[in-house]
Amino acid sequence: MNRYKYNSRLYRDSLEKQEHYKLYKKGKLWLVAGISVFTSGLTYSMLSSHPVHADTTATYDDANTQSVSDVSAATATATQPQADVTSTSQSSDSSTTTAANSSSTTTGTDQAATASSTQSAGATSSSTTTPAASSSSDTQSSDASASSVGRTATSSSKSTKITNKTSNDLKVKKTTPKKVTKYTKKSAQSIVAQANKLMQSTQKQIEKGNAAANAKADDNIPTDDALTAIGTHQKAQQAQVLKTVKAAQKIAVKNKKQATMKLNSALAVVANMHDELNQATALVSADKKGVQAHVVANAKAAYDKVSMPSGTSAKVDAYGDLIVTASNTKTYNKVLASLHKQGLTGSFRQVVDPQQAMSLTLSGPDGASTIDADGNMDIDQTKANALSGSTITASFNISGNKGDKFFITVPSVNSWTDGSIATKTTNSDGSSTITWTLDADGSTKNETITFGYGGNYADSYDNIAKSPDTGKFIPGSNRTGAGSYNGGVPDGLIIPVTYGGTNQNTQYKKITFSNKQQFRALTVGSLQSTTTKKAGQNYIYTFGYNGSNDFDNLGALTAVIDLPTNFVFDPDETEYVQKNSFRTGIDVNTFKVLDGNKLEITVGGKNNFNAFSNGKVYFVGHYTAGTTGNQTFNLESVKTAYMPDSSGNAPVLADNGGEKQFTSDPTGQVTSTQSDYNSGHTYTLDPQKYPNLSLTDTITTKDVTVLNTGAWVNTSDSLVIGATTNTNNILGNFTMANFGNTAIDPIFTFKIPDGVESTGINLPLNEAGNSNWPKDTTYDVTVNYSNNASQSFTGLKSGTTVSSIDGTDVQLMQIPTGAHVTSYVVTQSEPIQPDNYLGYFDAISNGGEAYYVGSSETNDNDAMTYAFTLLGNVGTDPAYPVSDGQKMSIEMDYSDKNSNYSSNGILSFTATKDATTELTLGNDSDLPSLLQPGQTYTTVIGASYGTSKDSVVGANLNANAYRDSQGKVIN
Repeated sequence: MNRYKYNSRLYRDSLEKQEHYKLYKKGKLWLVAGISVFTSGLTYSMLSSHPVHADTTATYDDANTQSVSDVSAATATATQPQADVTSTSQSSDSSTTTAANSSSTTTGTDQAATASSTQSAGATSSSTTTPAASSSSDTQSSDASASSVGRTATSSSKSTKITNKTSNDLKVKKTTPKKVTKYTKKSAQSIVAQANKLMQSTQKQIEKGNAAANAKADDNIPTDDALTAIGTHQKAQQAQVLKTVKAAQKIAVKNKKQATMKLNSALAVVANMHDELNQATALVSADKKGVQAHVVANAKAAYDKVSMPSGTSAKVDAYGDLIVTASNTKTYNKVLASLHKQGLTGSFRQVVDPQQAMSLTLSGPDGASTIDADGNMDIDQTKANALSGSTITASFNISGNKGDKFFITVPSVNSWTDGSIATKTTNSDGSSTITWTLDADGSTKNETITFGYGGNYADSYDNIAKSPDTGKFIPGSNRTGAGSYNGGVPDGLIIPVTYGGTNQNTQYKKITFSNKQQFRALTVGSLQSTTTKKAGQNYIYTFGYNGSNDFDNLGALTAVIDLPTNFVFDPDETEYVQKNSFRTGIDVNTFKVLDGNKLEITVGGKNNFNAFSNGKVYFVGHYTAGTTGNQTFNLESVKTAYMPDSSGNAPVLADNGGEKQFTSDPTGQVTSTQSDYNSGHTYTLDPQKYPNLSLTDTITTKDVTVLNTGAWVNTSDSLVIGATTNTNNILGNFTMANFGNTAIDPIFTFKIPDGVESTGINLPLNEAGNSNWPKDTTYDVTVNYSNNASQSFTGLKSGTTVSSIDGTDVQLMQIPTGAHVTSYVVTQSEPIQPDNYLGYFDAISNGGEAYYVGSSETNDNDAMTYAFTLLGNVGTDPAYPVSDGQKMSIEMDYSDKNSNYSSNGILSFTATKDATTELTLGNDSDLPSLLQPGQTYTTVIGASYGTSKDSVVGANLNANAYRDSQGKVIN
């Protein structure tokens, strides 16, 4: 289709509450009828070629009452236009009046086209003059131009000849409302139903018109802006009907008479909606004939003559309609009077007053948000960024004069434009209102605000009393804030947006969050890979879940696992291993054994915690004596609830009263979404989708002894050649895990090669994060020297350092002169049970700071909290020179005192002369940006949560210290 465009004077905008004067004919007299349109509506001045009557649209006073006049039925007719307009003179009375439906139908010329007349209800006569003809153009005088601001009437040597006749085939019937004589609940509901049905019917007509406009690319049927205005207006009318009926319902308890008056007010609006349906139907029919070029040309020529008062603008649309934007009712009436006085009213197919002087458009995150036909937004939280939340932008188009105020209220606000004319108010319910006060007449502005929602909290939390060496873990939090509702986003939650302004009806939009999460994975598993187990021995099992959107907290999650008949849940050992339950943990998880030997696991729902979007929960137990054969765990059910112990109704956030628009309908029924995702949604456990819903153990009497080890130097597997002064450099770390089904009573031998001068050994923190080690075990350490001498230390506690360099909590080694350390032999007071491990599962790979469970972003080449850490230097003994690039290794041998089991682990590295490598940190003011080799630091370094530092950029080849969760600095 061809898109016809004509330049606008300023900007198409709209008014919502208008009091206008409508021009109409009585005999040969032009009269003015005062009207009040509750949201201005689409007031068409059809004065040239169809019936002209006083507008009978409902009038609202401050008490929201309404007087309704009888509305007469009318039929509009039109005459065909002259094929060629050759005369510039116009008859003073060229109209032909006929009787139609007891009304006056006028066709032909606007009798006031060149007249000077008085616009008042008491006008009794008008004088008509005929201007002299011009050979090149029509000229028209305008008495209004002297008092108008804006473009005044001008003459052009090339202007199109203007006629005040236009062709209009519209036939629009008026509707007479049948008044309600007595308030009833049924009548209230009926009025609302009528309004809804009328709006739906009108929308169908609009869609029909738009379809015709879009049907062909090469026709002359463009989009009809008048149809668009009707649709916009009807939405406002529907809202007014709902508001008025709700008010009637509320007052009916005490005053049925006033309630009846309000219902009749609503009925009058419904009648106007019916008229607009008729108008839309007529427009769609007329538009099928396409744009009439001579009508548009005539309208454009007349448009150039229009004198616009201050604070108004206008444009001609594709069909030759004049669309006027005025900042207030008084100014709009000046436009009508000016058009009439200039004799230009009939030069346009229609004169349309836009519905608003303000409009608000919402936009949200790409791929997660949609906008409906009413301009409301829906956000799918399962597709949104649940960590930072969704950023929503409200674009606010406003027009008015100096001193006019426009506002937007939202539950919280991030930013807004035009700070010089804007003020922010924090309301008593915590919501925020931004108000713009225009500073010039005729202002047209586009203001924006941004606000966010849907960002879920993850707490940095530890419990030193229950796990003194663990450090932080990060469960979901139910803290209430701007980012979420109690730490999550309930399904159907509504964010109201309230907006309004001077002489404007307050309007409302809403943002609705849907949050119907699914799981990507649900599993029941065993910590270790082997499923061959023995009766009487505790083992660690896991329940794992992975939600559909990372950081989208699940509220309270409850899972029920059907345990094997002979399996005994151990609550004490389960509590101990909670420090390793990823993203859940101590004080987050609750366990209960149900009838039938079923284990109920609840994540979140207490202590201000939620179930994080993904996590792994550990639990411990054993099989009773005599159990043999296959034993199976089955995940029986999983349920989540954003709002446990509730009815499931989604909340509507506080918006300084705006939330009331979305909490109940005219009958008082709650309309906010009720969802079982809020009260408790039970998921279908399909084995095809979730293949690991069960775990089968095989119980045997055979011992399986397996101790797996790991070794860590740094990311470059390099150690610098040379010594640090009076400090311990880190040579490497050894971790391990018992993968067998029986206990191991270990003997560890750490062998130091020639060329490496060890200055000590650091023992692991028994209760460090990412470990499950006997928490009360003590250690005996024997240091063997190259001259065959040795030194022994017994009963050493967790985290102790044995070193030749003295310092805090150090057991001092005395290295004989001329000798060096050749090995450390370590034993411990308690055996390593199956599923005991030091940093082997979900281990922190880059240094093991006691920060949070599952982290892999900490400092490089430092002492790990959950490892045996060897201290010393490379290439400092002239007797054993080390060359640049030399490959070296440290070996750890281990054996079981109670069996013939033995094995070893190797830590390999490359010696280098590059002593300039530095550990790079972030830019916090409390830390240096660089740590030089040998420099000691005492600040937690970890992933960028809480108060920790970002992970390293480069390896520190001379790292020498770390800090545990108790603040101990290990030298």
